[in-house]
Amino acid sequence: MKVLFLNHNYVGYGTYWRAFYLGKYLAKLGHEVTMVCASEKNLDFKVRKTKIDEKFYRVTLPRIKYSRYYTGQELRMFISTLQSLVYKYDIIHCFTVAQPQVGIPGLFAKVFRKKKFVVDFDDLWSNGFTKYHSTLIRKILNLCELKIPRFADKVTVVSDFLKKKVSAYLGSEEKIVKLPNGSNVDEIKPLDKYESRKALGLNINDPIIVSLGHTYMKSFDFLINAFKKVTDEVPNAKLLIVGKIDLPLKSISPCKNVIFVDEQPFKKIPQYLSVADVLVLPMEDSSIAVSYTHLTLPTN
Repeated sequence: MKVLFLNHNYVGYGTYWRAFYLGKYLAKLGHEVTMVCASEKNLDFKVRKTKIDEKFYRVTLPRIKYSRYYTGQELRMFISTLQSLVYKYDIIHCFTVAQPQVGIPGLFAKVFRKKKFVVDFDDLWSNGFTKYHSTLIRKILNLCELKIPRFADKVTVVSDFLKKKVSAYLGSEEKIVKLPNGSNVDEIKPLDKYESRKALGLNINDPIIVSLGHTYMKSFDFLINAFKKVTDEVPNAKLLIVGKIDLPLKSISPCKNVIFVDEQPFKKIPQYLSVADVLVLPMEDSSIAVSYTHLTLPTN
């Protein structure tokens, strides 16, 4: 079976990984998967095709970043619509259908080519991330997320919370399949804590808390305030924040023993995980956070 994946994220970011590993293991089962996403470069006008694995291909589309949230989505929507109408495939699976550059091509594939059409929800846009966009963009994103899934043959969701949300859109759970995120146990292996600390220049005896990933909205304040209470009891504790902070550092209240580490290449992630005595995932009490709450963690 030939499968076409459409994803709005750029290489290595966000939902890219959900689509990437699903595609990778579908290919191992014998299916031919082509994954379409945005280039990781801020300025890239080319369409590139890369063979990731046997029967698994990635196509990156142009990306022209001219503001925080706008990176040439209109151009990618046009290209993906052509791909959905021309490529040879049996099923089209659209990740983050709220994004027009994903939802519209999928809808065209269903209406004009009668292809099997699957949409995926791994986060919440309507009354979620749309709150951080202008009124016009918010209306477009809400419309796509609420209306396009009605045309889908199946809908995949990452959590029970999103299953309830989507069933409210559709009026039924009949075509919804929960597909939780898993753990990358093939590439993220346990490493020696002290050897990793030495390699990263960290004190081997300090208690270390690690927050890895992107920290959004109010979650960062929650993390810092909680850590201040930790240092009251454990003065030599360190908080290692690995990833991009969506706040200007000058606006962050100073806190003793907080170490900021920028985004890291994927191959270094096992080291940063292994140095921790405690791993934390701060989340504010909001619909956006709740939509992620079904996680599968490694047992080792």
